[in-house]
Amino acid sequence: MIPLEAFLHGLERYIRREELEVRYDEVRIAGALRLAAELALGRAEDYPAALLFALSRDGRALGELWEVYPLLCARILARRLLNADLDVWPGNVELSNLRLRIAWKLADYEELRAFVAARMRPLG
Repeated sequence: MIPLEAFLHGLERYIRREELEVRYDEVRIAGALRLAAELALGRAEDYPAALLFALSRDGRALGELWEVYPLLCARILARRLLNADLDVWPGNVELSNLRLRIAWKLADYEELRAFVAARMRPLG
């Protein structure tokens, strides 16, 4: 599980670097991080999808960063934990539709996990 403090530190760095004014909800983020840990069940290979799913379920956790930041986090985790590239980018229609269905509770974690697994590419 990513510690809340580490996640918030990375989020604040991103906000400063992009010169954004964004509101986010630490309590909701903490809940998403707990859910991601529960979904991944300690399996590193599942954590990028678990975090993407958990952050997709609650649009108010990250405010206007809901669309971009969860995918950025999942891509970073894929590189660090799995030495892999998650080959999907913001604006991907299929992913956007899936994440909206997750937010509306019309898609489950297994669907997103399969989507992410199909798009993992080994680095180097």
